[in-house]
Amino acid sequence: MLAALEAGADVGVSAGISPLDDYSLRREKQLVRPADAFVKALAKHLEQNQDELTGLWNRGYGRNEMIKLILISKRSGVALKDITKQRDKGVKLLQLCEKYSINYADLLGEAKIVRTKVDVRARSFEPEIHYGVMRSSSAGVNISTSAATGQ
Repeated sequence: MLAALEAGADVGVSAGISPLDDYSLRREKQLVRPADAFVKALAKHLEQNQDELTGLWNRGYGRNEMIKLILISKRSGVALKDITKQRDKGVKLLQLCEKYSINYADLLGEAKIVRTKVDVRARSFEPEIHYGVMRSSSAGVNISTSAATGQ
């Protein structure tokens, strides 16, 4: 059944690609971010697979949330992958704690401690820059801008 349009109505014409199709094309081409220093440090500190944590990072999980999910996984004995599947379905962290008999307040306290320790550890993975001198603690290379300018 065709409906008559009012005079002056906006009518669009496209090449047959709906906005949904356009989104799916962009999603496939989405660039994968490499693991940042925090993700590397978190993987080492909590003895987790760095690639798995990088996948969570790329899917939009934040630093504190990743810590809490890992702690829930460790305390419950359930694989991190299974915990994140539940989280992806919209299950709240409090509900996960209740399901696995974990004290939520204790989890939050431990997560803060872990975050502080991992933040300190992550600094060792990042190059430091100090007034014209770039130092990398992992590479042992010093680059001085004063040597390049003759000062």
